[in-house]
Amino acid sequence: MKRVLTLAVIGLVAGGCGGDAPTNAPPANSDARRAELHRSIVENTPFKKVMAECVLDGVRVTHVSLREDSLFIEGFETTDAHGRMDLPVLFRVNARNGEVGGVTWIPKELDFRPSAVPVVVKQLNQLEADRAKLIAERQVETTRKDKDVAKVTALSDKIRQVTDLIENTKLQDRVYGVSANDKLHVVERPSMQEFERPNLRFTPSTGVAASPSVVFMGALDRNRLIGLDPKTWAEIMFFKAEGEIKTTPIYAEPSNVYFASEDGHVYGYTADGRKLIDYRTERAIVCDLCLDLETNAAGNETWGALFAASTDCALYCFNRKSGELMWKYETGSELRTAPQVSGEVVYCYSKGKGMHAIEKRTGKLLYIKPDAWYPLCRGKDRVFLAGPGTDTVIAVEEKTGKELGRSSIAHFAHVVSDPRTRTIYLVTRDGFIYAAKESEIDY
Repeated sequence: MKRVLTLAVIGLVAGGCGGDAPTNAPPANSDARRAELHRSIVENTPFKKVMAECVLDGVRVTHVSLREDSLFIEGFETTDAHGRMDLPVLFRVNARNGEVGGVTWIPKELDFRPSAVPVVVKQLNQLEADRAKLIAERQVETTRKDKDVAKVTALSDKIRQVTDLIENTKLQDRVYGVSANDKLHVVERPSMQEFERPNLRFTPSTGVAASPSVVFMGALDRNRLIGLDPKTWAEIMFFKAEGEIKTTPIYAEPSNVYFASEDGHVYGYTADGRKLIDYRTERAIVCDLCLDLETNAAGNETWGALFAASTDCALYCFNRKSGELMWKYETGSELRTAPQVSGEVVYCYSKGKGMHAIEKRTGKLLYIKPDAWYPLCRGKDRVFLAGPGTDTVIAVEEKTGKELGRSSIAHFAHVVSDPRTRTIYLVTRDGFIYAAKESEIDY
């Protein structure tokens, strides 16, 4: 069974957990420091296969977000030898190869983490793959002794058609960020060039969830989720909540949007206003929802669940289409961090209790890890968890929680990942970025 991306705002490791150069480290942004950090990953962690790395010279990193196939790095350019911070910047780094895709300068720090348009990124990746396949096929045909000229011409026509589709789709490939004074920064994702900065007519209370045709965000002064037209920025729809909306909404095909309010409500709507979910938990929801989807080989959805963690001490699992509450799991303590899914397990952190690992289809508890926070990524036969102080990686068996080892990632201030995959991204405060995964070789 093929799984698609678990749609959740992936939590970042909080600042203060390391990441600055150690006392005897080589100078920042030097080849020696880069090599030292690389060696620390390979020698001291289970992520011995470093797949990509890069350095953002003269940048102090404040936040890192993983969105589809990109890392978005927020920070400040340092302008003198004393490390004085000046201009806020937003970089895009290709999460696959470590190449810096572009940078934009913004007047003030973003109030919420940047968002991409997932469906557009997915379409572009598929179109690029289709074009590469056609180009390879044409190359083979042109080198044949009995070359079929008509077939080569037909392939060339198809390549041009796909290229046109790619160029048209790129017009919708955007990044959205919200900064002080109710400014919405609209940035072209490939180049990271800002091409629009509309003023919002309301005070935003959340980050953005976007489709090609609607940009959603919470409105603080209205207790509403607002839908904006990305061409005119007119308000084209809204969904009323009974409390303030302060957690980032989720958009998912086909044109559904999910969000929660501080009074404990969980909502789901279609774009035409049909209500999918309206459920009130017993206390406030203060963390993001998590949408978990699975598809078969034909691309048809076979599983769709919305997870909501509430301060009423319970984790809720809803059928994302029917709105049915499939199960509810009581942890015995407040839930204030977003649930995350990896494989067949949903993880949630319960205040004072630890991380609970729960079968996502049944709500059955698998185990509790008192000193773990959340899942980082998968391994060959294990799952890696963020441990004490978020500067420790704990390897455990997925179904039992049996501990298999610990390692330190204290050199890195920011650790971000999609727990569904095997890749982890390690970033220092001074701009050294590494993508790594568990070695294929036993160690």
